[in-house]
Order: sequence, then structure tokens, then C-alpha cells
Amino acid sequence: MFNDAIVAISTPSGEGGIGIVRLSGKNVIARVEELFQSSNKGKTLSTVPSHTVHYGYIYPDQKGKGEILDQALVTIMRAPHTYTGEDIVEISCHGGTIPVKKILEACLKKGLRLADPGEFTKRAFLNGRIDLIQAEAVCDIIRAKTELSLSSATKQLKGSLSNKVNSIWQKIFDLTAHLEALLDFAQEDIPQLNSAEMLKNIDLILAQIEDLIATTFTGKILSNGLKTTFIGKPNVGKSSLLNALLEDEQVIVSSTPGTTRDAIEKEINISGLLVKITDTAGIKSSGQNEIEEKSIKQSKKSIQSADLILLVLDSSGNLTKEDFSILSELSLPSLEKKIIVVANKCDLKQKFTEEKIKSLFSFSPPIIKTSATRLIGINKLKELIYSLFINENIAVRENTCITNIRHKNILLQTKKFIILARDSIIQEQSEEFISMDMRNALNSLGELTGKNVSADLLEKIFSTFCIGK
Repeated sequence: MFNDAIVAISTPSGEGGIGIVRLSGKNVIARVEELFQSSNKGKTLSTVPSHTVHYGYIYPDQKGKGEILDQALVTIMRAPHTYTGEDIVEISCHGGTIPVKKILEACLKKGLRLADPGEFTKRAFLNGRIDLIQAEAVCDIIRAKTELSLSSATKQLKGSLSNKVNSIWQKIFDLTAHLEALLDFAQEDIPQLNSAEMLKNIDLILAQIEDLIATTFTGKILSNGLKTTFIGKPNVGKSSLLNALLEDEQVIVSSTPGTTRDAIEKEINISGLLVKITDTAGIKSSGQNEIEEKSIKQSKKSIQSADLILLVLDSSGNLTKEDFSILSELSLPSLEKKIIVVANKCDLKQKFTEEKIKSLFSFSPPIIKTSATRLIGINKLKELIYSLFINENIAVRENTCITNIRHKNILLQTKKFIILARDSIIQEQSEEFISMDMRNALNSLGELTGKNVSADLLEKIFSTFCIGK
């Protein structure tokens, strides 16, 4: 519990139906009571039950004196059953810049401190209401752009990821505690752990850590969106396809090859999956001028950064030198990407078959026929994109994905210490070495939920939050 009290505006700036000023900490109920005159004059905020709402008026310095700032609903929530674990008061007034600003100023005059970014959530963590994973999930909920990202964040707030991490932490703790007991109380009758038993436990821990790490790619997509790039030679219909997916004419389309020079980025929502599509300049074997060369270079660069590549071919024409140049780019050993081949202009007379397309690859990418101008195959393309990344994905269904790079790095570091411990067992080293590696793994994993965490890390995490949350 903190000895001071904080206040902040918790609603966005500008006009709205309601504005909320939130207070948390020591004596906040008594301080608001000095400003608030209830419409029920027989009641005082200091005596009303917790989690109740009261209608009245807010004054600038003392209730009943001076000009009324606004009508308000005042919600009283008493510790410990609150968001921060402290006494909380929320003043709900008319939305607008001036009313909330004036009420905030009145609260500051009563000795409250303006809250730092994320300080309400930080207090919730430090007071044991939530762990660090749940605290970060609050920020993810606010920033969620689709149903899937929101679902993932709310499940993490509820504790789905925390429960898995805590289960792993407990297994590491139990094994570490046993090893340290053998070292500290060598004369006591403590059962010995044989190598086979320790390896079995460690392999189980490793498997669970690796299962979580494996969800990182899916978690990144849920959190940040699926980075998708259209690749193809000029005039195959990439911009028309993008407009068809957007269901709007947002991109300039022309029959003149090379209309798109700069990469164009748009976002679409496919059944809750945020897809960030980049429409690139058509790739030629060589550009006719410096601008075209830079556009082609930019297009090739987008291939490397994409999660999904949509290779667009003109199925009404013959495969050309430019098509084969692009295919060579997509055949690089370092390029481990999901690829969908889009055979566009399927409404026209076809010059090559799916079998011909498949023969161009050493693997079998999914192929879909479309006509961007006639909107043929567009919904099937959306369904295919969704199914490649979401359908049959257990991590998505369970909402236990790693969506935070901090979480991934901690898991990788923990895995490293566990492997060192495993190697020590195999090499038949003494319990001191095994115990040290297990203790390091325990401390590392503890940073994930906040069992042990530095003040600098907390400052870094909560500084990304908005003020009032």
C-alpha cells in the first residue's frame, strides 16, 4: 500500500457523453467528500457502503461554496476489493475538456498527485491484485484492433498464460528446492534424486517451455497483425486485388504498367484477424530508370519482412522473364515464408494450368483463382488466408500465445539455464552446478510474472501505458 494518493483523467480528451476522473490511494474518499455535495443530504461519502454510486454536485474547493463545477456521479470503492487494491473514487461528469479539467484541478488542490502513465495498473501489480503478465495484458486490451487480439488479451488478463507459466515455475522450484535441501542438509535423511528421475522432470519442463515459445509467431500475428505482401510483375492486377479485398477503391488502378511506384499499406479485418497488406511495385528483371530500380528494390525488401506472400500471376498471359525472376526470389533457401499463389484474371482465357504453376515450385503452395475486376474468388482468398494462420491452431483456440517480445526473451533465457542443468546431469557433475543452473532458471522465469523484477523494468513497462490506466 502506498502512502500517497493519485488522480488522473481516465477518459480520452475531447467531447463525449461522459468524462471520468479517477482517484486511488490514502484518504481519497475523505478528500472527494470535501468537494462533493450529495443530492441526499443525509449521506456522507465516508459512511456509504463500498461499490455504491452517488449523485450530486462537485465544487471547486469546498462543497456548497462557490460556483458548481458540474453535476456528477461519484462511485465509492473501498480497499482491498478494487482494481488497485486501494480505496478508489471515480467521478463521472459530463464529457468535455473543461469539466474534467476543472474537477482534476480541484482534486490536485486537495493534495493528490497527478498519476504517472499506467500507475493505477502498476499499483494493482505492486499490491498483488494482478501479476505482471496480466498488467501487460491490460495495455494489450486497450490497443486491440480485432476480435482475436482482444480475445487473446482478455484471456491473458484472466490468467491463462500466467497459469501455464506458474505451473512451469512451480516445477522448477520443487526440483531446485530438493537439490538445495540435499546440499544444505546433507546429514538429514532426505531422499536422493537419481539422474534418470531428474532428467525426466527437466525434459518435461523443457517441453512446456518450448510449447510456449512455439506460439510466439502466432502471438505476434494476433497482437500486431499478419504482415502480407503482394508480389508480381507489373499489370497483373495487384492493386485491383487489394481494392477487392478492401471492398473499396482506395488504390489507384490503371492499365498502364508501373502505376504503383511506392509501397502502399492497407489494413483489413478477416474474421477478427488483422491483415496488413502491402501493395508493391511490379518486379521487373531490371528498371528503366533510377526510380523504377528503387521501387523494385523496395518490393524485394518487402518479401523478406512479410509473414505471408501473395504471388500474383496473370493467368490470361504466358509466364514471362519477370515471372521467373520473381520465382527465383521466392526460391531462396533463407526465405521461410508462407506463400499463396493467386492466379488472377481467371475470367479471361487461360494460358496456363494449376499443374503448370505447381511445377514451378519445389513445394506445393496453395493456389487460388481470382478475378479482381469481377470479384471472383475474393472471399475464398480471405478464407484461405485465415485458415493458414488461425484454423486448427490450438494456441489461438486456447488463447495462450506469447504476444510480447519480453516474454519470449525470458522464456529463451530460462530454456538456456534448464539446458545447462540438463547437461550437468548428463555429465554427472555435482549437485552444486545443477542447483545453480536451476536457481538461475527460477529467477529468470520469475521476471515473467513479476515474482522478482527490477524497478527499472517496471518503469519501462508501465511508461508505455496511458495516463489514467
